[in-house]
Amino acid sequence: MVQACHEANIPVVAIPGPCAAIAAISCSGLDSAKFQFIGFLPKKTGELKQALQESLHYTGTTICYESPNRLESTLTVLKELAPKRFVVIARELTKKFEEIRRGIAEELLEHIQKGQIKGEIVLLISGESDVSQDWEHMDPVAHVEWMQNTYQITRKEAIFAVAKMRNVSKRDIYNSFF
Repeated sequence: MVQACHEANIPVVAIPGPCAAIAAISCSGLDSAKFQFIGFLPKKTGELKQALQESLHYTGTTICYESPNRLESTLTVLKELAPKRFVVIARELTKKFEEIRRGIAEELLEHIQKGQIKGEIVLLISGESDVSQDWEHMDPVAHVEWMQNTYQITRKEAIFAVAKMRNVSKRDIYNSFF
């Protein structure tokens, strides 16, 4: 129903409650059947990129908090890693200047670059839904190469992500290349 309201340009707002993450997902229009909350994103660029890469492989919606000062850099990384992934920014929920913006990272970047963003921000990232990304049937080398091509990341970053996804050591994945 929420998705249909958004498509018809009917505003959806959450009833005030104690948890911004739940309020945000309830009015985001994203799938709420399965979601994860990861708290505040890391400040350092490398750690941020790693956290987002891990979140992009989650099949449900990812919910996190972000500061207004770091939102632009987070969206920039998301734009690089998953340019077509749908994202929602829910800001100042239940307050006078409540705002919910939906789109891909590039579109949201354009919006926030037009003015100063203030207030509490909940960032929601749609889940991975491409069935062709069934990496369990790939050998580790193909999986690393697929990660590199899909997310435009280095081999080292892809090896790290694949090792984490497969719950094996980085060395095991690295040795698959030789």
